[in-house]
Amino acid sequence: MRKLFSMAVVACMILSSCTKEDLSPNNTNGTTLLGVSTASVSAVATRSSSSNLLTNGSQIGVSLIADAANGYSDLKNVEYDYSTTTSPAGWAPASTNTKNIYLNNLPATVCAYYPLGAAGINSSTDQTSVILTSQKYDAAQDLCYAVKQKAATNIVPSVSFAMNRAYAEITFSITKDATYTGIGLIDKITISNTTVRSTNTLDITTGTYGSSIPASESVFYNPGITAITSGTPATSTVLMVPTVLSGTITFSFVVDGKTMSTTLDASANNLLALVFGNNYKANVTLKGTQLVVSSVTTQDWTDQAVTNGMVIN
Repeated sequence: MRKLFSMAVVACMILSSCTKEDLSPNNTNGTTLLGVSTASVSAVATRSSSSNLLTNGSQIGVSLIADAANGYSDLKNVEYDYSTTTSPAGWAPASTNTKNIYLNNLPATVCAYYPLGAAGINSSTDQTSVILTSQKYDAAQDLCYAVKQKAATNIVPSVSFAMNRAYAEITFSITKDATYTGIGLIDKITISNTTVRSTNTLDITTGTYGSSIPASESVFYNPGITAITSGTPATSTVLMVPTVLSGTITFSFVVDGKTMSTTLDASANNLLALVFGNNYKANVTLKGTQLVVSSVTTQDWTDQAVTNGMVIN
């Protein structure tokens, strides 16, 4: 009997010395590291690519949403990198991470965004109130996001993120007619309407835009166009905070030191809203002392024609 008891004690000591980490090199505290199988952006901006999958050195931020009932605490902005040099190639937590997302046997709620650090997102950012700002296009600020999904467990630890764009875009394609003798230096473009927004908040966990920030009524930026060669368009794109438009829209350009403006009726020109994921393209021609906007359409993300051209005097 004493021999049996002694063997039982030894067995117990051996078992107690084995931590849960020892059971599997992929586990920490009995949990499994969250894996990302794919991350994609709706109508990704690289027009030459037929795929909207993010690959080749892309970086995304992944967040774990607090869920006490399922045993999860809040963890924001965990970096995941895509690498083709690993085997197998794919997404993995950054080696510089101080914390990573681990899953137990209950579903975890996660969301993600791209590119890493866009809109100033960091590990302390309130993801229900991310700040959007209308601004000259910058790929590093072209925020895309995947709303929260409740799916991953340590049994099926991999998730896919399909991301929507946070902004609308307006792209000006400006050409200089032979009758225009100026160099075509454009150092300010202004878009004005009673409901245009220079800033707003976005809840990237649900895709809900804020309603408490008042409209700014105008957005302006420096396109940095120093000259336009005849027959060769100069282009400039501005990221716009999505908004519903009403009444008249005013476009103003400072060209070679002269301000020229025109107005459009929102309802007559199919511009009742600046919709996230839409790129509105305005074709502009400099003629003599006039700036002629021949057409406004949307392209690439969601095509939608704007019916009338416009002339800026």
